[in-house]
Amino acid sequence: MGRRRSPLPAGRPDLDLRFRYTGDPLKLDAVVWTDEGDTVRIPLGTITEGMTHASAALPKSAIGGRLTSLVFFNAQLVAGSGHQHGVYRSTVRFEGLDGLVDERDVPLEIFTVAVVMIKAPQVTDGLVLPAVVSPDLAKETKPDGTLDLHVGSGTIPVRVVGTADRVPTVVDPDPRFVIVPLDPFIVALASAVPGSGRPSEMWLSVPDPQRQAEVRAALAKPPFRFAQVTARSDLVAQQAGDPLTQAIVWAQIVAALAGLTLSIAALVMGAITDLRDERGELADLEAQGVSPSALRWHALARTAWLAIGGCIAGLVAGFALAVTVTGALAIDAEGRLPIPPLVVVLPPLQLVAVVVGVLVTVLGTVALLAARTYGRSTLGERRGGRAKRRTGAWTAGTERVDG
Repeated sequence: MGRRRSPLPAGRPDLDLRFRYTGDPLKLDAVVWTDEGDTVRIPLGTITEGMTHASAALPKSAIGGRLTSLVFFNAQLVAGSGHQHGVYRSTVRFEGLDGLVDERDVPLEIFTVAVVMIKAPQVTDGLVLPAVVSPDLAKETKPDGTLDLHVGSGTIPVRVVGTADRVPTVVDPDPRFVIVPLDPFIVALASAVPGSGRPSEMWLSVPDPQRQAEVRAALAKPPFRFAQVTARSDLVAQQAGDPLTQAIVWAQIVAALAGLTLSIAALVMGAITDLRDERGELADLEAQGVSPSALRWHALARTAWLAIGGCIAGLVAGFALAVTVTGALAIDAEGRLPIPPLVVVLPPLQLVAVVVGVLVTVLGTVALLAARTYGRSTLGERRGGRAKRRTGAWTAGTERVDG
């Protein structure tokens, strides 16, 4: 995107304008586009009737630049009870400013603090830029979906194509923002408010750590040596090294490990108790024809249902506690919430790994205990031993009777 401009004489250290002026006194500023891609506003003083030229020294960066616009504004201090009725009228004709304005009379009419800019037609004139805006600004859009951004004494129309609740680096509780394409907006802004349109912030996506170090080194050199650099990795490291954060994280890790250990121990002890207390009933089932493998699967299935139910209940309770704890820890000492707000992120792979680990540990232990308790011949031998003892006692009693 570009602007129409009037080139300044190469190497000349001052700006000299030729014109014919009649009317009320007004102040005049010139806006020059430098070779570094910036603009400077140069005061040319107060222009009064009969003046034919005005000049001013150029800063070093503006020598050989291009004149982009001329700004007329009120030369008097706007104060007092009647200042709102003040209207200043005059006429000016510039000479030798090809590319900016032709040699014709330009009428000027300025009301109090208003300004009049003389500039060539810009490529952004009549252009409506697409924009993503905050929800409150979206409510102010016109029926045709456009929104006027008031900048200086002019407006820049944009078309709302979407809304967003947050934008990086804007930390207001109720942010108001407009996101537009950079290059055309800078051209339009510099046209509406000469001397403005200077970016003050830049976002870079550098996911590679090695590349990040190279970018840091480049930003420490001219022309970026005065830039304030903030990297997301620095913020993460700062939070990770905070003692309070470390204490909270380790406390939660210890509590989680203790809960898992106690849960596994409770399930295993419950299975051991069941195997011991119900040994007689299960022996009767085997006597009725139930195989030892079926008894083992019975004990394993009962523990599996308890373990699966416990995992589901633990996940639900853990999610509820995570939401509650995160909301409580997010509030600072002054009772303010962080901006942007903290979001609970549950790692699915880690959760699945924990659940699988708990189930494998519990069911594997119970399977070994059931195999020892309900081996292929254990119950049969115990039942046969009890039958032999009963038979031996009957035989001995018979012998004593016979004797």
